[in-house]
Amino acid sequence: MYLAEHLENIMEFYSVIILPPQPIIKTVKEMKDELASRIGLFNSRNSDAHLTICEFMQVKKSCF
Repeated sequence: MYLAEHLENIMEFYSVIILPPQPIIKTVKEMKDELASRIGLFNSRNSDAHLTICEFMQVKKSCF
């Protein structure tokens, strides 16, 4: 079993994010659509606009 698969079984993953107002989310989506039409798919293509503040993980309670 790969380490990443093992971690998914025992860890919970969380992100703290800030979502901009809906008009900004819409504008960013339109910009991503335009970019995708020019260069093709990219990793964040289907992600809504957001700012990630931090990411963390903790052991699942079911593992105790």
